[in-house]
Amino acid sequence: MMKEFLLDWERDTVEGAIEGLVGMGLVRDEKEFLRLLGQGEVSVEGELLAADDLGGVLYTGDVMKIGQGNFVRFIK
Repeated sequence: MMKEFLLDWERDTVEGAIEGLVGMGLVRDEKEFLRLLGQGEVSVEGELLAADDLGGVLYTGDVMKIGQGNFVRFIK
């Protein structure tokens, strides 16, 4: 089952969502998320993210894949 993440105006960017992703157990901490990002293991809607995408906006319905098989759908 895919997990869902509730977005709000304060954290609707990739960077703003990291704390919530940690809280959901999808990554251990921000450092792990950034490591996976640097290794090309984080994508949104099938497009790989890079470090300069941290400010990218997440939209309702977007699906993020983190590492091997960890998926989360963003909702508002």
